[in-house]
Amino acid sequence: MAAPTTARGIAAAVKAGTTTAADFAEQHLLRIAERDGEIHAFNHVMADQARAAAAAVDEVGAEIAALALEAPGGGEDELLGAVAELLQARQRRLDQLPLD
Repeated sequence: MAAPTTARGIAAAVKAGTTTAADFAEQHLLRIAERDGEIHAFNHVMADQARAAAAAVDEVGAEIAALALEAPGGGEDELLGAVAELLQARQRRLDQLPLD
């Protein structure tokens, strides 16, 4: 089976457990490193940010994947807004935990 190429496909694969966001990001970062010297498609690759975002997705992967699959029309803006709300809610819960 071919690797997913759309946000919905990636979300479905993460939700199904057939890949992780971190694995997906690493595969693409490797592909960029292999080919960009030849094709010069990127001015700047934000690999650290991509890895951090992928790690955050994997932490709450099922919730984010479900949001992606439910986003109306697969809109990226709606998905990003939903993810931001989810992460903010998670941070509020973490902020309420006792530190001792």
